Amino acid sequence: MRVLMPSPELKIFGFRECDINNLQKILSSELLKDFIELETIEGQLFDLGSFISFVISNSEFRKVFLKACYMQLDGFPNCILNNMPLLPNEFSFKLNLFLLLIDSLDKNNNINPLYLQFLEMDKRAYHKTNTLVDAFFEMCRLNLFSLVSVLNLFAESNLLERSGWVETFVPTNHKESIAEHMYVMYTMANIYLPNKLDEQGYDKQQILTMIMIHDLAEILTGDIPHPNKTDEDEIKEDLIAKALWCNLLYNESPVAKIVYDAWISWSLDIDINAHIAHDFDAIQLNYQFFTYACTYPDTYSDENILRWTRRRPKTEIGMKIYKQIILDNPKFEKRINIIK
Repeated sequence: MRVLMPSPELKIFGFRECDINNLQKILSSELLKDFIELETIEGQLFDLGSFISFVISNSEFRKVFLKACYMQLDGFPNCILNNMPLLPNEFSFKLNLFLLLIDSLDKNNNINPLYLQFLEMDKRAYHKTNTLVDAFFEMCRLNLFSLVSVLNLFAESNLLERSGWVETFVPTNHKESIAEHMYVMYTMANIYLPNKLDEQGYDKQQILTMIMIHDLAEILTGDIPHPNKTDEDEIKEDLIAKALWCNLLYNESPVAKIVYDAWISWSLDIDINAHIAHDFDAIQLNYQFFTYACTYPDTYSDENILRWTRRRPKTEIGMKIYKQIILDNPKFEKRINIIK
């Protein structure tokens, strides 16, 4: 294969100088001379995409290339990670990701198919916000390479109190946590949702998965009440969430694709499953609010009740379940008439 030697003057793909220097070291290795022919042509760019395709399609070259990485770069692949840029929109991460992909070959010298999705997403949509490439970078920046590191984060969801209850000074020593919020949502949906519904694409299991993951990113971003969330907050939460799911992809967790697909559906909110999952977010908020309003009546005025319960389900089945759980619940009869 003829390979154009990258040079700092060309600033290929926006790589930083240290990235180009690393790539030059690898490509110049004696180990690769039987596979590639290096050329320097003024005005031409190094075609990383074609080179990646060559590496993926040639198993023998992959072995030698990986060996060259270890021989030419001190502490590979950690040296790549340590030199990574601080902002996820720097294109130099493409090289870092590529080297990590090469380092992730399995025992049969095959690249995990999920990693190929990263490359496809990179080619088609890198210019868009929060692609898998951005998320993989964020995973690296947060040092979330092991499954246990993410599990430890997930476990903290039972310690993070929901900010809405903190800000309204509910007079209780223990305020609802993120974990409790998601668990009660899950229980409601599991009990009330039918296994089958006459709606195209309806999938109860995907709804339950969405519910159990939808607020996990708040462990790192903090909990922001729905009415106060800005577009910037939504983008940040989406990036952090995808970084967490990238950890599952990176470690080949059996639920990786299920969780990632569920998050995409939740965040875009464009199908029946996402609509219903968001409905349960509103239902559970109302449920917890009325629990506090009836237990501590002096904390919330009638005006507060009207303001706090503005979020209502939007689907037909959501409204039906809302009526059963909230409007007709004898537990709330002291204050429910305000919204009836």
